[in-house]
Amino acid sequence: MGRGTSGIFEIGWIEVPAALVDELRQRDHFRAILCGESDRGPGRSRGRPLSASALTEPLAELGEPASAEASISGALQRRILERCRYTLAVSMRRLICTSLLLLSGCVYFSKHTVEGACTENLDSPIRNFCVAETSGIWQGERPSSSDASWLLEHRVGTVVNLEVYLDDRHAFEQASAPQRELVVEYYHVRDYEPVHLVNWSLLDDHVAHFLAIVDTAPKPVYVHCLDGIDRSNVLIASYRVLVEGVNPEDAIREIERFHSPWLPVDAKYIRSLNERSAAILEKASKWRAQLTPAAKIECSDGRCTYSTAGRAAGSGSRN
Repeated sequence: MGRGTSGIFEIGWIEVPAALVDELRQRDHFRAILCGESDRGPGRSRGRPLSASALTEPLAELGEPASAEASISGALQRRILERCRYTLAVSMRRLICTSLLLLSGCVYFSKHTVEGACTENLDSPIRNFCVAETSGIWQGERPSSSDASWLLEHRVGTVVNLEVYLDDRHAFEQASAPQRELVVEYYHVRDYEPVHLVNWSLLDDHVAHFLAIVDTAPKPVYVHCLDGIDRSNVLIASYRVLVEGVNPEDAIREIERFHSPWLPVDAKYIRSLNERSAAILEKASKWRAQLTPAAKIECSDGRCTYSTAGRAAGSGSRN
């Protein structure tokens, strides 16, 4: 976008009188015209077709005659929509290419635990299953019903789910449970998205929540995200550093064996933990005082039921 010759302003493929653009920009209509953005914030109304009023009302406010409205609205609207579609297509291509690059490592597609990822896997059939270096914590992918059967058979005490929306109700209710009675506590650390790795205050809240769970919940604790690698590794490494006093570099070496493409970002966060250790441990203490499972998995006579406890105290964040 730039000012051309003879007072013409170029917007992509469109030529608009520069004086008109300057006036529109001053009146805060310029953003509203481009790609249908409203004054409620960027992108709130993107994807909606531009109305004629979005183009003609600014002109009317400027005192432009009706003939000017008629001459510019149709052609300008079509050109702007074409430009917006082109920009969106380019952005989507870039997103897809970036996603394929991130997913190109075998860590996300391997049907088994990555070779050399952990020193003990109990011969579990669960993909990416690993007994963490710290006592009492297991990790792995989001369990299927057969995975849940294995966990129940091996007397898992607690399940911690890091997925944003999905729970494990179906997996455990369809699992083959032992004949003996068994109760498993179930926690859902919600809203833990990868983007939080660049917002450390949000991630600190999740770490504090996880520390409180591991400190109080029955062992072993099985923690999982989708693949049981990135988010799970960050929480386990954080526990190692903040609770067990492990050197951050040693904790990073333990998780780098999974060969995740997110390791550089994860490592940067783990190296920063000691700077905020007191604040995170204080948050964990507050969590412990009001920690409640999001659900309980109760098994007997070979069947399990998954029962929620309403909106548990363990479903939000604490400051």
